[in-house]
Amino acid sequence: YLGEGGSILEDFYPKFVAHTNAGLRQLYTRFPLRKEWTTITITEGIDLYEVSSDLVQLLTVMDQTGRLQVINSVNNRDSFFIKNGKYIKIPDVKPGTDIKVEYQAYHPTFTVDMVDDSNHPLELPLILVEPLKQFISYLYYTSLNTEGSTLKAQEYLQVYTALCDETEQSNSLGLSETLTPTKFGARGFV
Repeated sequence: YLGEGGSILEDFYPKFVAHTNAGLRQLYTRFPLRKEWTTITITEGIDLYEVSSDLVQLLTVMDQTGRLQVINSVNNRDSFFIKNGKYIKIPDVKPGTDIKVEYQAYHPTFTVDMVDDSNHPLELPLILVEPLKQFISYLYYTSLNTEGSTLKAQEYLQVYTALCDETEQSNSLGLSETLTPTKFGARGFV
């Protein structure tokens, strides 16, 4: 992969890009790093609509009035469902109605021509750059397919997993609310 000075050799660009995209996909699946909205206009006789090809998971569905709708509830006949990873099945809704959908999205595809292009930086928080490097290294060593490289690959995977776990547990990305189990947190000023 690397030449003098730590730069990536051009012959390895395609493999590097494939490994980078795989790592970004892992991170964008694990962490809600990119959220997108789309509007679906209901057409008579159609109940299945493509949300997006970069859909990770459905987050919110709202009707025209801004009211939240039920998602993936088998016990609710008015529930909206995700089908085949990128489609939304919509219950009986009046044709012409607009439904707003918020979803967690993957990182845009990284391409070979972006490797040395500073105008196309990766959309990734700094805290996740090291886990991405570890995952890329894991894939690289896995592809060598030797006994020594397999062990090295597992080491990189363990570090990747530990870094991601630490990021989640410390809420370093600020993605979840933290509850404080203290008297003040429970009761406030007395």
